[in-house]
Amino acid sequence: MIIFLFLISYNQQNQYVSVKDDLIFKNKNELFLKHTIILINRNLKNADKVSRYFKDVLYKDKVFSLKEFIDVQSFHKVKNNYKDRFIEDVYEDSKYQYIFRDHPASSPNILVYKKQITDIL
Repeated sequence: MIIFLFLISYNQQNQYVSVKDDLIFKNKNELFLKHTIILINRNLKNADKVSRYFKDVLYKDKVFSLKEFIDVQSFHKVKNNYKDRFIEDVYEDSKYQYIFRDHPASSPNILVYKKQITDIL
């Protein structure tokens, strides 16, 4: 019985809870951006979609936690107008633009830029 209660408690602590449009999730005291990536198997015939949760962002060459920047209420996905093939998705909130790059050498995968004043008006 004790082991069963421990397993239930452990699973509840490690769950991600959606807080914004199935994009932003919370686990403990952290916020995460959910992103689905495609994993190609070695035989190149099968590809699997896997959801990953990202909490680190790069802002002015320093790594921060997503929760230090994000305005959850205004956060949303926008059209990707970038020509870079590694930029998969672009998001915005009231102050920042979040660029998700899926590049082997990118860490963290989320780049944060302050929005220009013309974007806000």
